[in-house]
Amino acid sequence: MNVWGWVTDLQQQLDEDGQGHLAYLIDELPYAASIGDPRAEAIAPELLAAAEALDHPWLAIYTRHWHIQYLVGTHNQGTVALSTVADAFERAHRPEAEGCPQSICTTQDMSMVYEAVDHLGFAKDREAVCRETIADITPTWSCFDCLHRELADSLADQGRVDDARHEVERSIADMRAAGEEPALAYRGVEVRIENLSGKFERAVELGTELDGNDDELPLHRTRRNLELATALRHLGRLDEAIERFPSSSDVLDEKTQSGAWAIEYAALLGAGALENDAAQAAVLQVLLDHSLEVGSLRTTIDVGHTHGMLAAGRGARWVADLAADAMELARAELPADHGAAAKIAEVRQAAAAALVPPMPVPADELMAFLEEGETSFETDVVWLRQAAAELPDDPQPVFALAVALKHAGHHKELGVLFEELVDHAIMATPLVPALAHQMISSELGRSEVSEALERASKTLTSDPSIERQFGGHRLGVEHAMWQGRWDDAVGHGRAALERRPDARETKGAVATAAREAGDYELARDLLLSLIDDSETDDEVVGHSWALLTPATCLDDWTLVRELATRLELPMSDGDGPIDIPMEFCQVVLTDENGGFRQ
Repeated sequence: MNVWGWVTDLQQQLDEDGQGHLAYLIDELPYAASIGDPRAEAIAPELLAAAEALDHPWLAIYTRHWHIQYLVGTHNQGTVALSTVADAFERAHRPEAEGCPQSICTTQDMSMVYEAVDHLGFAKDREAVCRETIADITPTWSCFDCLHRELADSLADQGRVDDARHEVERSIADMRAAGEEPALAYRGVEVRIENLSGKFERAVELGTELDGNDDELPLHRTRRNLELATALRHLGRLDEAIERFPSSSDVLDEKTQSGAWAIEYAALLGAGALENDAAQAAVLQVLLDHSLEVGSLRTTIDVGHTHGMLAAGRGARWVADLAADAMELARAELPADHGAAAKIAEVRQAAAAALVPPMPVPADELMAFLEEGETSFETDVVWLRQAAAELPDDPQPVFALAVALKHAGHHKELGVLFEELVDHAIMATPLVPALAHQMISSELGRSEVSEALERASKTLTSDPSIERQFGGHRLGVEHAMWQGRWDDAVGHGRAALERRPDARETKGAVATAAREAGDYELARDLLLSLIDDSETDDEVVGHSWALLTPATCLDDWTLVRELATRLELPMSDGDGPIDIPMEFCQVVLTDENGGFRQ
């Protein structure tokens, strides 16, 4: 059955009606959802609004399904998505939805969210919901493919590996008999079954057949490579296993593999193929925080166990204790234990036996020691906490602690520390914007960071201390600039400079905000002041470049020519307008992991 026929018809109609943008979004949503692209979060509400305006319940079902594929399929949302999935399932079975092919897809959504919550505890429920729906469709439905993969995984999670193999083989044969080809995603399921059966050579043979196939989705490739790494490890081919083992950036993007990735990471380390280093621990911490936050309960147990045991082995007792705490929270909601309690007990025992490194130097010498030495951020956190307690009026150890927490992957702990720092001396120092940047660049949710910055700014600006007021307005500048609220940034900047007129770094930030807000006179005045106060030629050049734009916008051609001469730019003679095609630009450099810097 062509379950996409009505979608194509709807898109054609929308194009004819001059609504090509909606037709485009109907195609974009499944693509964005399948690769974990955050655009899916923006597209879904727009399509739902369109479905309501068009009185088109089928489009609403389609949209909710693909939004769930994003939330659960790539971001592994568990308990937090249960109500969303249940609502979508109920709506898909109302009378007005009758006949919509995507109604079947909501069964897969139910199975997926149960798997995300606890793939072991809900294995039988997943099997039941899949079998019930499979009975109503034929191999010509694309859902036949998806549901059989869900069914096979649920059987494997029950330990019924032979049954899982039978379902895969039978469903593939049925699809081919009907003239259909199974999806490439089947390969990950097949390789997993061979691994569970101990047939590792066969797993490698199957798993490598899709190498170089550009049609395979990144998420499915990650799963296949993870299963291949497991097979190769069992065969003792450790170098090949490491090559296949998905990178940390892959698993951070595709969090449905978090639990299996953490388990295999520990296994590779146990085999001597990897080292127990704190850098990778930061990845495990981010995965642990995410799984607990979204209610992916079994993943929290699996990631927490690996993270906690390895942390204890490194002497990072505080990390192991936090991992066990997270596991305890998840275990309280699990539908069935399946070894969770034993894993928590093992982490607790290992943490209690961990050797915590003592402070290497007196507290007032620690910063110099850390600058010269090679330590881990996990160890730095322990020492910096102690130094901050012993030196309550010194802001440096506290700021260094914030940096260490973020680099160790403990973004939640960074958020807690930031809330505590409202009453600390650091909030009246030049370190305020740097501390704000630690929050802004963390893995904390955008709304969580925004609320924390707003609360701190309001508290500080209402303080009678001029220095603390400066800190509050300085936070306000960073917060507003981050959100693109340039007028607000200028307002906070003016207030900050009234309280500390000599704050050079603040002048630079406010000049940037003023330029973006169109207040070119303020930007010019601040940049001229910075040029006058510059201590190096590089500073003069940097501020001169920044000043070119506001000077041009103010038609201050004399100043523009002065700047051009300083910067060795070719410029026309005279004192009138300059007509040369130039414009301000922003260069964005990307790295191999998909990140960027501007």
